Amino acid sequence: AGSTIASLSTIANCNSCQTLDPSLNSDAAQLPTRLVMAVIALPPGGGKSTLFAQLGNAGWAVASSDLERSRNGYFDETLAQLLYAHPAVCYDKNVPNAEGIAKMCRVLSGIAQRHRIR
Repeated sequence: AGSTIASLSTIANCNSCQTLDPSLNSDAAQLPTRLVMAVIALPPGGGKSTLFAQLGNAGWAVASSDLERSRNGYFDETLAQLLYAHPAVCYDKNVPNAEGIAKMCRVLSGIAQRHRIR
């Protein structure tokens, strides 16, 4: 438990995660807002893709790591393209632990230069 708390503390102070906080960006009010839905620490087969399929049917865009892998695509590029074009995007990729959260923050931080990520 101690290492998990330490890992989460490291993530909370991570520069990549902080760039997602609109209050830290004085120009954030000028940027379009994008909502990202991610499911954290759900085991494979836990229903994440089913949830995101339902959200897709309701109008959300879905960036799926499984789909990108099946067509030899790049998840990060697809996610960025969808966030530029859609106000709400599902992050359909396994985020099993603190390291997965840090990776997600790094990916989103590059996009946060052009959009407010929530």
